[in-house]
Amino acid sequence: MQNISDSGVFIKRFGDNAKVAMKPYAHRDDYYIAVLLTEETALVEIDFERIELTEGDILKISPWQVHSKPSGAVWQANGRMLAFSPELLSEPETRLIEESIAPYPFNPGKNIVADIDTLCSILERNEGKHSISVALASSIKQNSIFPTEVHREDT
Repeated sequence: MQNISDSGVFIKRFGDNAKVAMKPYAHRDDYYIAVLLTEETALVEIDFERIELTEGDILKISPWQVHSKPSGAVWQANGRMLAFSPELLSEPETRLIEESIAPYPFNPGKNIVADIDTLCSILERNEGKHSISVALASSIKQNSIFPTEVHREDT
């Protein structure tokens, strides 16, 4: 994480408005990743298990989990990837994330997805401003990405 962000928080878009391409091979990272799919569907592999993301889904990837875009998969999807250092989490937050959220997507509903997307836009605009980045990432994780109870809301 230190190589990509001084604040411990990094955000990027994928899809039509992407500034950078997703890595096309299986790899591990030393930080948490929350993927928000805002349009269409996408196939991903987490620890070599294929998972389909649909519009509005959020997927958590823990540090050191192997993840990739499956070979031959064509993404038509748009979304965001929020990465943040494990050091930004308290011990109870880390325990909650690891014990209660499986590496399967969940959909918190249209309103929360829209709020997360807005917060991510603000985070993108303030990239490089340490205190703002940490505060926004904290707001996103506390209010939506890592809920205490994972459920699908009717949208």
